[in-house]
Amino acid sequence: MQDDIETTDILNDVTYQDDISGRALFVFWRNVPVGIIRPLTANQITSWARKVPLEERKAFSDNYRERIGKWHDSLSGEPYFDTKEEAAHDLVRRALRKTSHSPLIRAALRGDDAEVMRLRTQIRESLVIYMSYSQTILPKFDRELAGTRKVLERVPEDKWNWRAHPKSNTIGWNANHLAELPGWSVSIVTQAGFDFAPVGGERYQSPKLTSRREILELFDCNVAEARKALAELKDESLNDPWTLRGGERVIFTMPRRDVIRSFLMNHIVHHRAVLCVYLRLNDIPVPGMYGPSSDE
Repeated sequence: MQDDIETTDILNDVTYQDDISGRALFVFWRNVPVGIIRPLTANQITSWARKVPLEERKAFSDNYRERIGKWHDSLSGEPYFDTKEEAAHDLVRRALRKTSHSPLIRAALRGDDAEVMRLRTQIRESLVIYMSYSQTILPKFDRELAGTRKVLERVPEDKWNWRAHPKSNTIGWNANHLAELPGWSVSIVTQAGFDFAPVGGERYQSPKLTSRREILELFDCNVAEARKALAELKDESLNDPWTLRGGERVIFTMPRRDVIRSFLMNHIVHHRAVLCVYLRLNDIPVPGMYGPSSDE
């Protein structure tokens, strides 16, 4: 199998598809998805550097800066290649070695296109072997959390207690909530649920930070822990039920995959949008999320 990978023309059968951001490429081999590659950008380095101690950031950034523009596996971050073709071929080689036992891969190696299509139609879940849930969710996670940090960077400390309506939460409350939300992913990924008011136990307390610096520090710490948890998420646990409760009261029970999409990701986007409106109402420039804002 390994010799076949290195000596045949199978790597000529690699195709690409842009992801929604236009900054990464899905890699397919004979119609089988195998992963995602992207070129390293200065913004990525800046984002990664925020997750290391302040005194180490310059050395960290300098170490990666010479790799800007080089292509890499979006999930693992390594290794780096000068062209997208080299990065894609490396991704395919590793995928084929790891999954050579798969009937789908064996059919593709034989060039049996009809059998490949039959297997894809019959056993669509087998594609998870080649592109795990982590591989599909992490690029979205990185984009959304990078955008969220841009909003938190503009939170005005002199308007911490400002609210749009007596029934609305304050700017400070929303900033604290956005800083804590990524940390919930560890519970979502590793536990069967979360009880925020256990009977006979201590009720969960949200943070009550009062400065932008503290908010960003908590946010960065939680994002790093969240990304690690999501990267280690096993596909076989995606349909496991996850329950949010407050003591004896069950708020909801959903499959873990749905909790990640709604209670984690959509929840973050919702409160980020609230904070963006608050910025606008206070004449503070709003950063762009999926393109430039009217302030850019």
